[in-house]
Amino acid sequence: MTLDAFHQPRALRYRRGELSAEGYYRDSFNYPALAEQCLVPFRRQATRIRVTSYDVRADIARHASVEVPARAVLLVDGVFLLRRRSCGSQSRWPGRLIRGHRRSPARRMG
Repeated sequence: MTLDAFHQPRALRYRRGELSAEGYYRDSFNYPALAEQCLVPFRRQATRIRVTSYDVRADIARHASVEVPARAVLLVDGVFLLRRRSCGSQSRWPGRLIRGHRRSPARRMG
């Protein structure tokens, strides 16, 4: 899934100016929605997660969800994902984004 599916409405994105670098960094994406609707439910073994929250081109809310199998890896792409507090908490991510896996012997040893 992509962070681009979790933009803020245009009015929030551009409140510091359409070409504002600070505005792009601070206001472009709805990180709390990403965490609450996608990342945290995935970590808590939800059978469905939301993968779309906002359509940036149409500037409207648009929700889509997908089923998640018991053994799954969630791949997320997007700018600023590694910034501190990007998902509304002190940590960068609300936990492991791999479910139903067993650690390999190499990982246990190191």
